[in-house]
Formats: sequence, C-alpha cells, structure tokens
Amino acid sequence: MSTQIEKPAGRVSVQHETTGLSQCLKRKERDSDPDDMGKAVPSLKRFRRDDAQCDLTLRVQGTDFRAHKCVIMANSDYFYSMFTHPLKESAETVVELQGLDSDTFETLFDFMYTSDLTLTEETLQNFLSASTYLQIPKALEKCSDFLERSMDALTCAETLVTAGNHGLTSLEMIATEFLAKNFIIATESLSFLYLSPKQILTLLDSDYTFVCAELDIFEATVRWFRHDFEQRAKYVGKIMKKIRFGLISVVDIEEEVVPVSKEFENREFSKLVADARAWHSRKFEQSVSDKVNSTARVSPYMTLVSGMIDSNQDSSLAIRMCRAPWKRRHRWEPVGTTPKNFGKAAVACAVVGDFLYVVGFPKRFLASQSEIHDDVNWFMRYDPRQEEWLKLRKLNYKHSGMKLTSVGDKLYASGSSDVNIVECYLIRTNRWVDAFELPHKQFLHAAESHGGKLYIAGGIFVEDAGSTACDDLLRFDPTTKELATLKPMGTPRFGHSVVSHGCKLYSFGGTTYHPEVAWGFAESSECYDIKDDTWTTLPSMPTPRGFSGVAVLGDLIYVVGGTCDGFGKTSVEVYDVNTNKWEKRAMIQRRLYYLGLVMLRHPFKKFKNP
Repeated sequence: MSTQIEKPAGRVSVQHETTGLSQCLKRKERDSDPDDMGKAVPSLKRFRRDDAQCDLTLRVQGTDFRAHKCVIMANSDYFYSMFTHPLKESAETVVELQGLDSDTFETLFDFMYTSDLTLTEETLQNFLSASTYLQIPKALEKCSDFLERSMDALTCAETLVTAGNHGLTSLEMIATEFLAKNFIIATESLSFLYLSPKQILTLLDSDYTFVCAELDIFEATVRWFRHDFEQRAKYVGKIMKKIRFGLISVVDIEEEVVPVSKEFENREFSKLVADARAWHSRKFEQSVSDKVNSTARVSPYMTLVSGMIDSNQDSSLAIRMCRAPWKRRHRWEPVGTTPKNFGKAAVACAVVGDFLYVVGFPKRFLASQSEIHDDVNWFMRYDPRQEEWLKLRKLNYKHSGMKLTSVGDKLYASGSSDVNIVECYLIRTNRWVDAFELPHKQFLHAAESHGGKLYIAGGIFVEDAGSTACDDLLRFDPTTKELATLKPMGTPRFGHSVVSHGCKLYSFGGTTYHPEVAWGFAESSECYDIKDDTWTTLPSMPTPRGFSGVAVLGDLIYVVGGTCDGFGKTSVEVYDVNTNKWEKRAMIQRRLYYLGLVMLRHPFKKFKNP
C-alpha cells in the first residue's frame, strides 16, 4: 500500500514548518549526543547500502528510495511524527512525497545516513526548503552555518529574511546584530524592505551597537513602512516607539520627523513627536526625564575630560575630551571640545542619563574664598548627542579639592577647606540646596555612590589646630537624611580614588603616612565590603600615585594618570577584580593628574555627503 503526502504550499507552510522545527530542535538537543552520532556514521553508511533490512519506501517524483524507518525517524521530526502517531501513514510501507525535487531529496536522504552535505549558493535554497519541510535539524544547522560564513554587509538583510522564514533562530539573532553594526550598507539592500514587522521590532528594541546615527535608523524605518504601507500601517505606533528621538536634534525633528508623522497620520506617532519636542525644549530636565529615550546605541567609553599637567602650570588638557582606545587602536581619541575656562580650573565630573556634568574649582586646593573667581567657579553640562555645552546655576558655596557625585536623579558636591556643607543639585529645577553637614571641614577626599547612597572616604580634615589626613568612611542616605559613620579605612589617606563594583568599594593610591619618609604617595589599595562593613588589603598598584582618575569597565577597574612628584603621569593600570591582579594598558598621550574620568556614551553622527 502507498500513501501520497502533499507538501503544503505558500506562506502558511513555512509557518507550520517553523513551529514543527522548533519542537524538533528542542527534542534533538535533549535526546542526541553529537559524539555518539559521529561514531555511528560509518555503520550507517554500510547500513544504507544494505537493502535487505529496509522496511520503507519513499517515493519522490517517481523515484523510489528504500529506507529504514528507524534512521529517518531519528533524523527527521516530520517522519518521527508520521510514524509515532495513530495516523494511517504509520502503517504504510510506501510513502509518496509531493512537492519535493528528487535530486534534492536524494542528497538529504544520503545525509541522514552519512552526515555529508555539500552546499553552494545555487543549491542552498532548495536544501533549506526541503530541510525545513522535512524538519531535519542537522541539515538546517549545515545551511545555517553556510549562511553565517557567507554573510556580509550587503547580504545580512537577505540572510535575516531567510533565517526568519525557515525558523533558524540562532542565525536570525546573529544576522540581526550583524545588520545593526553594518546598518547603512545593509539597509540599502532590497531585502531590508522585506523584513517582517517582528524582525524590525527586534532590531530596534535590541541593545546592539548601531554604527550610524539615530536619524539614519529613522529614515530606514520610514522606507520600510512605505514599501508596503497598507499592510504595515497598523505597526506604526508600536515600531516608532523604538526610535530614540532624544538622539535626533531638534532641527531634524522639525525638518525630517514632523513631516513623516503628518504623512502617516498615526496618533501614537504624533504623541511621540510631541513628547520629543517638549523634551528638547526642557533642557535642564533632559537627563532625568523618562518621556523620551535618549540612550545612545553604543557602549559607554572611558572618557577623559580634563586634567592638570603639573603643579606650577596654569594650562591643562582642556582643548578636547578623549575616549579610551578600542579594538586594536592604542591612542586615546578626541571626541569633543571643552570651553576655554576649563584651562584655568580643576574639574570634578559626574554622569546622569548619559549627560556629563562638570564643576570647576581652583587648582590650588587651599585657595581662600577671595581667590575663587568666576573663571574657576562654574558648573556646566555636556550633551554628547549634540556636542553642546549648557551653562548651569553655580554652586551656593565656593569649593576646593572637591568631588561631584551622582546619586539617583541628584548630584552632590562635597569638599571645601572653608565650609563643611555638602550641596545637592536638583536637576529638574536647576537649583542647589544644602543637603547635610560633614563632621569637619573636609577636602581632597573620595566620594562614590552605591545603592542610592553617598559614600565619602578619607581626605583632609581642617581644624583650628591644623589639617590632618583622615581614615573616616561616611554614608549619607538621601531618603532618611541620615549620616552614618562606618568602619574606617586601614590607612588615613587623601588624593585617593574610590569606585564601586558589585557590593564593594575599591580605594586606590593617594597620599599616606610612612614612618620613615613621613607623607608620601601610596601604592596601597583597599577594598570595603558594604554588606559586612569590613576592609581588606588588595595587591599594591604597580605605580605609586595619587590624584588619579578611576573607572569601571566590566570586571576591570582602570586607574588612569595621577602624580607622585607634582607632575602628571601617563600610566594606565588595570585591576581585575576576579584574578586580583594588576596589568598595564595603553598610556594616555599627556602627563595628567587630578583628571576628570567618566564612563560616557558617544553616539555616532550622521554621515553627510560632501
């Protein structure tokens, strides 16, 4: 007896096949052992030539293929389901398959016994369709690997479409990320216009790095909609929510986005445009507003803002900001200019919502109130999206040797030889208020935030009897307004750096007391466990120094620049929190200390043809 099995036609069959394939892949991952399959291949090849044990005939385009049920069931979920369910086909000895090419099927049939499959660009689509229909996971893996190896910027959109049509989930993710990194070239291909709405949403909602401007993403999305607007109009609001309008300039919002919103006539889209306009108009609130997504589609870079060259010069690295080397490059790259007054002041920096806040103060740490003039007493914000500086309201008190720390949606300015008041900057209203008082007048300390609380460590106490280094660790809770004294550091120090990672605070270098040489620059490091309220000693830095910049990148803590003799250093050293070891990295180009170092995202700018 024989049974004819027809292959479903059209788009519906792909959807059916994809569902079956997902189940098939899960079962194969659970039941099969690659090593065992490899050992079985030689035996199966001999088994393939032995017609005596065949118990099934598969007929394709009039050609008969003698087969062993156990082999094809082990390789194909299509046949596995056919012969394990109470269907009439399960009892047949001859099964006729419709809609398959006999040559293609013969190759896949041999593959079930040999695991050998040679693919070319000409034969790939036939094998993909047949493998998807017959639900042969290992053949689909071969096809997926072939597509991945041959994928480039021009073909990644086509690969993404193919992966989606055939349920190749892993390849679909790889192609999506590849498209993001090659967005400009990839979206010029016709295949981009045939991505499914789900694929467009996945692409725009991902955290992948996009090597392009947000306006490029918006324009490509508009082209995608216009290609088949009648069918895609219902997705306008949902997809446009994934566009990060905070990364598009107000000029481009008016000239490029507004006309499209009028063309598409979608209420949700129109509201998004209205929110973007309002966001751009409320400059002070931008960093803490959740109305508009303004997070750049790139990873944050270590960014060097400014720094002092030596204790006797008035100049500093105030011409350009620089970011850390990436990939195989070994030089810190310029990413933006700074205002002229940066050259006359030391700076303290903090980042909120990928906006950089910088406060200026005198380079001479014991400067009197009368010496703190406007050229060294200022407060500004930098927007890396538009490369714009915005003047903000100055602090109420004149600080020196200070720190600027972000805690939630507020900034805290601490440190002064004249006042013990810590100020709080209310970002939404551009206003400074008194937050709390320190037990002493204190400066050249370290400050860091963790868990919504502000930590202040070490520094110099200013008292009537004179100044002295301290080992205090204080914690301020903005919610309860409580200032707590925690376990002190192992060594009194000032000019040191503190950074948080996990549930710990790491303290590096600074100036400490040595019985033999009195005060000197330190190589020692300490770690504070926030949960246990304990300090432990870490391996010493390779280079003793203080007044360094410090930043966290993954499980690595970078200590950049600093001084041990009144002159800046170029050294960059990295502490690995997992291995508890130090390594050296590419040096900065200038000898700097007391530098501003932050983690900041720098969006790609739109390329303009000359």
